[in-house]
Amino acid sequence: MKKYIIITITLLLTFSLYTQIVNGELLTIEDKKVLKIWGTHFERGYAHGFLLGDEIKELTVEYFINYVFGGNAPTYEYTRNYFLSHFSIEEKYQTEVEAMIAGIEDSGTSLYSSVLQRDLDATDVLMSNAITDFSAMNYAEDLDLGCSSISSWNSATEEDPTLSGEIVFTRFMDWSPHNTLLENHLLIVNFPAEEDELNWMSFIFPGIIGVLSGINEHNITAFMNVGNNDSVTNENNLHPIFLSMRNGLEQVDYDESGTTDNYDIAESIEDKNHLSDSIIHSISETAGIVIECNNAAGTSTRTDTQNTIIPADQIVATNHFRSLYNPVYCNRYQGISDSLNNNPNMTAQRSWNVLSSAAGLAHNIHAIQFIPSMNQVRWATASPGIPAYLSNQTVFDTEELFSYNTTNYDEQVDVESQVMNVFPNPFNTTTQISFSTVKHPAEESRIFIYNTKGQRIRSYSVSNNQSSIFWDGKDASGSAVSSGIYLCKSSSNSGIQSTKIMLIK
Repeated sequence: MKKYIIITITLLLTFSLYTQIVNGELLTIEDKKVLKIWGTHFERGYAHGFLLGDEIKELTVEYFINYVFGGNAPTYEYTRNYFLSHFSIEEKYQTEVEAMIAGIEDSGTSLYSSVLQRDLDATDVLMSNAITDFSAMNYAEDLDLGCSSISSWNSATEEDPTLSGEIVFTRFMDWSPHNTLLENHLLIVNFPAEEDELNWMSFIFPGIIGVLSGINEHNITAFMNVGNNDSVTNENNLHPIFLSMRNGLEQVDYDESGTTDNYDIAESIEDKNHLSDSIIHSISETAGIVIECNNAAGTSTRTDTQNTIIPADQIVATNHFRSLYNPVYCNRYQGISDSLNNNPNMTAQRSWNVLSSAAGLAHNIHAIQFIPSMNQVRWATASPGIPAYLSNQTVFDTEELFSYNTTNYDEQVDVESQVMNVFPNPFNTTTQISFSTVKHPAEESRIFIYNTKGQRIRSYSVSNNQSSIFWDGKDASGSAVSSGIYLCKSSSNSGIQSTKIMLIK
């Protein structure tokens, strides 16, 4: 049975001379963190930054700067200048990451990097969204960006009574298992306010606004693998592959064909110039395609009709081009082919097993299976020493993921009637949490304190004549909690207030 731990925040904060609502909900479903964000690009970016400020900084500093760039500030700054000179980023994404930076600041997280000797900014966040574009530069010698996937439909699945000809897609995402990644698996679900944008989700890490492994509300997918030819001939007007994939998933009918399908992904890739060599596996509810691209050769889309060693109504992607360039031998691709030719009939479990046997790698950090007809996604994540495909799977209902209720959160709360103060903050032994409900003096409120995992550790009932409570740094059982940042939220009929509290021992 699923266990849900929810932090829901709608908070008014001062930003750029006006108030900003945090349109976000952070959940823990079993052991998986899920962030739901809604509104404009600005609002979603702000919520992302406010709710995950510490995690975004950790990913940017510990993984991207210290690991990928080896903590080498001159090399990083050189690449930053290259990024500013050669990449072209849409204004909507610039706005989103600038709002993310503002949200991080308002959450109380310091943006200062001791390696760079400055605060992180929007460009640093955008650069982290171009990690695969920079992979050919080989800054981290042991950085391994792999992946493999298989989709099966029609004749391949018709004998399975559960699938009955419907499509099943399984994908292993293989990256070097850095501890910072293993501690920060994240599913982000976006609910855009823009009329020309669709709801979509991404299996990713905090701070990454693009798509590495994504699904939209029409059951179109985009899952990226790195290719095996990174030839570059044109370095002008480059675009991060993650953001190109997001364009195809998020924008309604990207190719203007009159239909939202996986060829929107193909068009969004072909539409931009990329530094990366990429192989994107995309499915619709009826078939799968693989889009291959690199800087020198452009883009090529292959379907199952172009298969040579894979049976019909199935398509496979690994890290080797098969249409953009003459295919070279890949032991994973060959292993999958041997399994499918020995038995072309596919079930959901067999799809997982085939990929595990032929392409199960020690550095598999995400394993994902999607069955659109069942509205079902299975997601397993790696932990130290245990690859994802051997880990417990969490089963999600996509209809449930693509639903949210902000009825209670979108109310415009009068700032003067909703005030929460914490003093001292940071604190060592006891702190006073003061609040005011000037316009509703007779109502009863509840005060909740959560840890960074989203677990509620303490709750208080507040009578109509109380204006403050004291927290002694203990949980509901009376045990002292550890040093760290905690979230305090008050809930009443007049609205929701929230603030962060730091405990230092």
